[in-house]
Amino acid sequence: MIRKKWTLLIVIALCLFLQIAHSPLSYGKEKQKKIKIVATTSMIGCITKAIGEEQVEVVTIVPSGMCPGHFDICPKDAKLLEEAQVVLEHGFEGELFLDNRLRSNRNRDLQRLALKGEGNLMVPEIHLQAVDEIAQFLSNIEPEHNDAFALQAEMYKKRVTDYSRKIERKFKELNVDSIKVVCAKMQAEFVKWLGFNIISTYGRQEDLSPKELLEIVRAAKREGVRIAIDNLQSGSNVGKQIVEDIRGRQVVLTNFPLGDSYLASLKENVDKVIRACKWVESLR
Repeated sequence: MIRKKWTLLIVIALCLFLQIAHSPLSYGKEKQKKIKIVATTSMIGCITKAIGEEQVEVVTIVPSGMCPGHFDICPKDAKLLEEAQVVLEHGFEGELFLDNRLRSNRNRDLQRLALKGEGNLMVPEIHLQAVDEIAQFLSNIEPEHNDAFALQAEMYKKRVTDYSRKIERKFKELNVDSIKVVCAKMQAEFVKWLGFNIISTYGRQEDLSPKELLEIVRAAKREGVRIAIDNLQSGSNVGKQIVEDIRGRQVVLTNFPLGDSYLASLKENVDKVIRACKWVESLR
């Protein structure tokens, strides 16, 4: 009889233990739901994932190889906006892209951030400004994660800063300020940051007249240009025509991460340019 009582007590105690162990209180607090975020581009998506890590769920709308200014939202993307808590954008995407969709959006609780900073976010110092802006915005939305967002943002900024300094040292060693180039307007800020001597810039092929293209080619020949740097999202036909005339080398760079990592795409851009520089050096 005593043995049965002890057995019963042990079973009850075990049940109570299991119930407490699986209770949210046993973890200190109930597991937090992730913030559902829609990012217009892979650039914003990469930054947000680096800052938010496990606290966010990020979906990117614009394919990384496409220009946001020439993209329109499809019904599938509109549904994502209805289910999201936050939409993050650059601000240059255009009215057809986002504004019209949000006016008819039934999600009245959707919070929206258009980045205030301007410039090419592939340039590290401009990229870091966007990191600070997005980190502050996320902290305002979820104050309880403020410390986590701040720590994750600082760790990410350190990785970007460390690699940026490495790039700057490398390009000084290559003496790129003595290398003359022509480049797409959308890459001019990045190319200037690398230290190149830009002779002229050009827009999209559809916006460039034959006369303007001829003037760029003449200037390139006159100045001894060997490299034409194109922007992937704007198209690469102009640079291709130029290098055929100047017997040079074309480099196609991206303005947006092609995967989940800004640093990986930055490295890929840099490696392409370095190979072109070494090719020019081999001609001397």
